[in-house]
Parts: sequence; C-alpha cells; structure tokens
Amino acid sequence: MTDLTFAVVTVSTTCYDDPIRDHSGPALIKYMADKSNNTVQWIHLASTVVPDNQTHVKETLLKLSDELYPHLILTTGGTGISPDDVTPEATREVITREIPGMSQTMVAKSLAITPMAMISRPVCGIYQKTLIINLPGSVKGCVECLDFVYPILRHAIDLIQNKRAEVAITHSAMQGKTTRKHHSCGGDHHHHVGPVNKGERLRQSPYPMISVDDAMKIIFEQANKMPIIDKPLTECLNYICTEEVVAKEPFPPFRASVKDGYAVHLYSDQSHEQIYEIIGRSDAGGENNNTPLDEGQCVVINTGAKLPDSANAVIQIEDTQVHEYHATKINGLNEKSIRINTVCSINQDIRYTHSN
Repeated sequence: MTDLTFAVVTVSTTCYDDPIRDHSGPALIKYMADKSNNTVQWIHLASTVVPDNQTHVKETLLKLSDELYPHLILTTGGTGISPDDVTPEATREVITREIPGMSQTMVAKSLAITPMAMISRPVCGIYQKTLIINLPGSVKGCVECLDFVYPILRHAIDLIQNKRAEVAITHSAMQGKTTRKHHSCGGDHHHHVGPVNKGERLRQSPYPMISVDDAMKIIFEQANKMPIIDKPLTECLNYICTEEVVAKEPFPPFRASVKDGYAVHLYSDQSHEQIYEIIGRSDAGGENNNTPLDEGQCVVINTGAKLPDSANAVIQIEDTQVHEYHATKINGLNEKSIRINTVCSINQDIRYTHSN
C-alpha cells in the first residue's frame, strides 16, 4: 500500500471570520478519505481557512509545503473573476511549473454541467515536490472538479516524486491495453502483453531491475533534508523523532517473514525432490494461526506475518512455481503444492523476535 499525504486550504474571508461556515474543506477531506483503498492510503495532514488575500494565500501554501512536505495541496475558493478572487495569482507566485492540462480538464468538463465554468480560473502546478490544485469554492463544484482530475493524481505525484519504477509500471499498463504498431524502414513490429500466470499471483516482479548504486542515488535525491526542532509531545503528531527510542517490549514479538512467499519445513535430505504441500496460510495482522508443519509442508505467507513454530525457512514466491492445483479453491487458495526452484537454507528470510 502507498501512503500519500494531502492538505486542504479554504480561501474565503467569510469562512475565515466564521470557520463553521466552511463546508467545502471538509467535503474535500471526506472525498479523499473515501478514495483510500488497499492500494493507496490518503493521509490528511492539515486544513486551514485563510482570507481572500493574495499574500496570505501565498504564505500559507509555502508554509504547508515547507513544513509538512505534503504530496498534494487542494485549495477551494477564490478562483472566480471578482476583485477578491486572488487564489490563482497567489498560486502562480508559489509554483515553479504549471500544469495547464489539469486546469483545462476541470473547466472543459465543468462546462458540460454549467456555463458558469467559463469564468473559473483554476491554476494547477508544482512547488518543490508538492502538487497544488485550485478548486472552486462551492461544495458541489470543488468535489466535481477534484473528481475530474483524480484519475491522474497518483501518476502525477509519482512523476513529481521521480518514482521511476511506479512510473514505468503505469506506462507499461497503459501501453499494454492495446497492440501497438510501429512503422519503420525495417517493417512492422507488434508488442503484446503476456497472459497472467495461472497461479493468479505474480511470480516475476513487474518492477524494472536497477543497480544498488542507482537505487541509492534515487533515495538520496528524493530524501528531504529536514531541520531538527524541539516540540512538546502533544504537538508531535506527524513529526519524526531524531533520537533512538527503545521499546519496552520485543519487536517483532514473534518470528516474522521478510518476504511474500511460503513458510516451509525443509526436507532434512537436500536431495529430496523440492515439492511442498500447501496446508494453510499466515497473513500479517490476521489470526494467530500456528499450523503444524511436517517435512515437505508449507503455508502461504506474506511480509510481516507470523511463522508457524515448525517452519524453518521462508522461500520468496519468485523462486517457486505451482506444481499442482486444487479442483476448487480451499480456504481461498487454488494452489495445492509448489516446487522450489532454488536452494533454500534453514532460517532463510526470517526476522527473529526482538531483532528490531
């Protein structure tokens, strides 16, 4: 699951004088919360209401970006053509790169609903690594316009954050929806996406392989240099402690899997054919199942899940293939047995109690 953070700024002198009248800000927060699922979790960092003042709006956007580092800032209000509507001007003072296509999409799709969209002036753009989007001030308008651009938000954020692997996967998925035909002097070339494995779970990583040096370079390029400040404990939510904290209880409190794959009880005879019967599963955060395993048996396991006491190794799914299937799914699994395609050693990929 990917965690993405956002903040909301309501631009309205009326709501600034009486914050209880702000309904658009809460509507945007609810919209984003409803969009959280098993692949993306939207985390609300902050909300604020500011008056229709260009300097105030500009300083608020800078403060939120520089202190909280959100992936996304949504503003609502101040995008019209009255003298008080200054959100677009303030936003242009902050952003270093504008994204006109997002603004144009909101206006174009809004015109199909109301002619009032002709006098809306939203601005969308990038400041450092934060995407800033101007939305209308009404509850209906701001939610509708956010819904128009939401399908591209995650990909846009991946691009801004320079997440090359995620961007490559999105591009590959988009290109894989149709067969592409290229014309050149050498002839035509057709590219097809291969079928999904019968086992229903990926056994080859969809992410491109890069060197450790390239990976470290990406990490250091994306890491923010954050200042160290002193704050009372009651104000420390969403901050990161700079000093080591020692847990009173062991963590993890049990032997846990380092990989997605299978917790196995290895054959004592290494020359034995490496086929293992699947007799259960262990999910992170699930029931504390302790399935007894004999030699040649295993359970499906995911990262962080508890190992059965009799398991003595974890084999990642990439190093296996399905050997036999059930006629019908049993306990949600259609895999009956697997074959291990590489050497697996005792204690492999096990994170031990209190190892953290």
